[in-house]
Amino acid sequence: MYTDFYQFREKPFDQTPDIRFFYQSSVHKRALAYLIYGLTDKKGFITISGEIGAGKTTLIRQLMNSLNKNAVVAHITNPKLPPVELLQMILHDFGIENQYRSKVKILNEFNRFLLEQYACGKDVMLIIDEAQVMDVDTLEEIRLLSNLETEKEKLIQIVLAGQPELRNKLNVPELKQLRQRIAVGYHILPLNAEETWKYIKHRLHVAGGRNDCFAEETRGQIYKFSMGTPRLINMICDAALLAGYVEEKRIIDNNLISDVVEELDLDVERVKLKASERREGVTGDDCVKITGKEEARRIDEIEKELNQISQKVKWLYDRRIRETGWEKVLLAKEKEIKRLKHILYKKEQEIIEREKGLVLKEGNIKAKEEELLKLQQKLETFRIHIP
Repeated sequence: MYTDFYQFREKPFDQTPDIRFFYQSSVHKRALAYLIYGLTDKKGFITISGEIGAGKTTLIRQLMNSLNKNAVVAHITNPKLPPVELLQMILHDFGIENQYRSKVKILNEFNRFLLEQYACGKDVMLIIDEAQVMDVDTLEEIRLLSNLETEKEKLIQIVLAGQPELRNKLNVPELKQLRQRIAVGYHILPLNAEETWKYIKHRLHVAGGRNDCFAEETRGQIYKFSMGTPRLINMICDAALLAGYVEEKRIIDNNLISDVVEELDLDVERVKLKASERREGVTGDDCVKITGKEEARRIDEIEKELNQISQKVKWLYDRRIRETGWEKVLLAKEKEIKRLKHILYKKEQEIIEREKGLVLKEGNIKAKEEELLKLQQKLETFRIHIP
């Protein structure tokens, strides 16, 4: 509705996890580096946690987009199922035809699939989103999948992504063996005030419109009400642009931000409390689980590679934007040419009609001349017969 008013190609703050809008903040870049490290170095189990709206799903989609062609990935988004049904869903997501109801037969079929993929040089990865909803028994079944391995390496890499409750659940005594197998873990914290503003600018840039439609004064207000949670930032900014469109305001100011927050009925104090708990209650050890200098060095290398890729993508995107600008100019020229061709066609039709008229008139003149000639001949005949 407001895209034309602000000259966007698309809505910049849509809630769908579109990887084109993925903003590599310091925490998300780090989380992506840990995921890639854990999967490519075949560490077995990896956990990613974060509050609701922290950007976990978009991060996972970005990860899946970053993997090489040898990766065979199953992405489970609704794991709240009994253990056997979840195993059947996993097989289905890997494209394995399965009619078995027995857990033993399902595991045998899955083991056969893993060995086939291993022989073909494929890397099998299972990503389970919203993992905090799984009960202890189901998580234990997922742990048993990691027992499927060769003498040298594991046949499957497993990522568990979920809300902070996942970390609490993994700490129960019944899941001690699973907890010990988690080689890499990362907790996504909210964006800080500076990154919140950069996040907004980034999404405006990707949407292709004006990136100055939010006044500088709003950066503090938006951070205050969202506390750096990407989903809340999107909600506030989207509502503000809609309100700005309704009120015909080209620039979003603090008053408009306050109004939309009130309309959204955001519990600001609760958001602040949750953010405070997250920042004070999460230590560095909680954010990252990884051991050894070699592993840390590998993470740094991956982060550098991601930076280089990010810069290249930005260059390509900016180039595409420039090309799109020329495309718009060419499109406008083509429209102008079409308009002129249409005018020319009309003129040609008018000339044809005039020519038809002239031909008709010439025909009439010729007929009159012939009639006149006949009359002259008759006159001459009369003159001859008159003495």
